[in-house]
Amino acid sequence: LLAYYQASQIWPYRKDNTTFQEIRASGEFGLIRDQELRARISSHYASGSNSEVSEVLGVIPAYRENVRGITPWAIQEYIWAKCYSGEGGSQALLDCESPVSQEEALAVLVQFRESPELLGQLRFWMATNGTGSELLKNIQREAEDLAQAIDQSHP
Repeated sequence: LLAYYQASQIWPYRKDNTTFQEIRASGEFGLIRDQELRARISSHYASGSNSEVSEVLGVIPAYRENVRGITPWAIQEYIWAKCYSGEGGSQALLDCESPVSQEEALAVLVQFRESPELLGQLRFWMATNGTGSELLKNIQREAEDLAQAIDQSHP
């Protein structure tokens, strides 16, 4: 029961470009004399993997809605109180004792298993997260390459 529920957790990707926007708005972006480097930085924040990952990891999956619609509210409250930890922008999904008897848990599991679309929705959600993970790796590599190029252009 907990595994079904925890698989419905999301942490949508939010692209933070505040500093980049402030530098551009203040006119200080021109301090980077290398026009090609400025174009690469602009592209990093405006397009490419950044926008793709927002589209991929910004999805609220139907799996989440269905699992949370089937899971009794008292169980959801318990999971949030005892099986989750979150602070300062990070979260942890924890193992915990069941708040209900095995018989009650099995009744909910039967509903999950009898839902004709739930397994397909879970597969979609797993694939989405796999794709998003690869896109995030690309963004990290691109950012590291840009940081190195910036360092080299301003010794």
